[in-house]
Parts: sequence; structure tokens; C-alpha cells
Amino acid sequence: MSLGKIRSIHITAIGAYKPGNFTVSSLTTVYNALLACGGPGDINTYRNIEVLRNNRIFTTIDLYQFLTRGDQNGNVILKDGDVINFPVYKKHVSISGQVKRGGIFELKDNENLDDLLFFAGGYTDKAYKGQITVKQISDLERKIRTIYRADIPNFKPLDGDEFKVESVLDRIENGVNITGPLYRAGDYELTLA
Repeated sequence: MSLGKIRSIHITAIGAYKPGNFTVSSLTTVYNALLACGGPGDINTYRNIEVLRNNRIFTTIDLYQFLTRGDQNGNVILKDGDVINFPVYKKHVSISGQVKRGGIFELKDNENLDDLLFFAGGYTDKAYKGQITVKQISDLERKIRTIYRADIPNFKPLDGDEFKVESVLDRIENGVNITGPLYRAGDYELTLA
């Protein structure tokens, strides 16, 4: 048995980078359609993409779950007349410094600073893990806060927060450098009895 001709269907993308009507194969999944429409637009969500079928939300997709874990929940085969809706995002925060993948990330309301660190790939090997600095927007101006290691799992970022992970100091805490006419000059561990 062979497949002779694949039927075409019509779908619509709203809030996409390239919004509009598309004619695609009847075997097209949501992720295939995201490629066709260019994904979310600049102000649209990656975390709450809606597939509307018969004027109701059929499924909701969180692209971060696919991008970070390979989870394809919600990657359904589309049907004729389906609409892919990208609502506007609710919360964007940024992280820079000693993380593996710095940038701007979208967080859900129930996610904390640990989740942001996961999306950023975690700390680099030179990161100072004792604290993270954040610049937040208050009613009138910006303010700086320090989040210590014990508070990271409970800290809820706000929209517009800018996090910075510093590096460890470039000095040795327990060493001495010996120089001069020696057989083995160099750095040595200093221990106090």
C-alpha cells in the first residue's frame, strides 16, 4: 500500500512573527506550523500558545518544555480550520553574567528564580553562587536587591527584572607564592596548625 496524495488543510496563525492563513498538509503538527509562521512575534508568548478548534481552546503549548526537556505534549496534528493563537507575554526577565545561556526569558506567575536559572542553563564554573543581584522597577525608579543563596528557591521575579550572576574573585584564599632561586618555585597551599 502506498500513499498517493496528501490532503491540504487551511490554518490561521494570530500573533505570530508572520501572521496569516496557511495551506499545509493534513499531517502537519503544531510544531510544523510554528516553523511556517515563524513562531511567536516580538511581544507574544512562548509559554501559553493556544490551538483553537471549533472556537474553543483545544490544547495549550509551552514551548519552553520542548526547548529545555524535549517534551512534545500538545504537539497535536492540526485539522482544517484550526487557529494557532499567540497571546501577548505576561512576564519577561533577563539574566546575565556567569550563567551558561544568558538572555531574556518568559516566566509564568508560579515560577521562581530557580526556574530562571534552569532556563539559563545553570551557573558556569566561575559563578559566585552565594548571591545574585537584581535590578527591579519600582513605581518611580529602579532599585537593586541582593538575593542570597538560601532565598533563591523562594524568590518570585517581577516583570522587567534584570538579574546578574557575578564571578568568583580571582584570588586564592589559602595559598602562598614562593619565588627565587629554588628548585620548585610556584604556588603552594598554606595551612595553619
